[in-house]
Amino acid sequence: MRRPTAAALVAVAILTAALALATSIVVNFKLNAAAERERLQAQQANLQKETAENERRRAEREKTEAIGMRIIETPQDPERTEILRDPRSGFIAYVPAGSIKKGEALVNTGGSRTEACGVCHGAELQGLGPVPGIAGRSPSYIVRQMFDMQAGARHGEWADLMKPVVAKLTDEDLVNIAAYVSSRPPK
Repeated sequence: MRRPTAAALVAVAILTAALALATSIVVNFKLNAAAERERLQAQQANLQKETAENERRRAEREKTEAIGMRIIETPQDPERTEILRDPRSGFIAYVPAGSIKKGEALVNTGGSRTEACGVCHGAELQGLGPVPGIAGRSPSYIVRQMFDMQAGARHGEWADLMKPVVAKLTDEDLVNIAAYVSSRPPK
């Protein structure tokens, strides 16, 4: 058997080194590809979580409903109202669109269902003699008083005088009147 020449041994060594290098590159490529695939999968999972969270937040923001025929009162400064119990903290009343204008017509003319409020409560609705002022009062207070008079839950000389005045008013009328009366400046 012949002995390999030096050139042949060098060639074999170079081929062996090239093969080892190629194997190392392939292995590294496979490892890098696997790591990249894992990174992309993690990134995709995070993106899906973010998308789901954004959808949840959007759906939460969209959970609103029209005010309908309601008045919603909320404190201007919840801390002053709820925690400090400040009796001078103000409130904001949200009323249905158009209710102040409709209420103004009912308050000033009475429409065909009632009397003008100014007859008893004064032209500026700030009271007249023993009749109390209603301008600037809480709208929920105004609605509650009129509703109680309609239902017969309020008694007394002045409540009895109001019963025929509020008898034909609808719930919408009560909200409209309260919206307008509450928007007027108090005494």
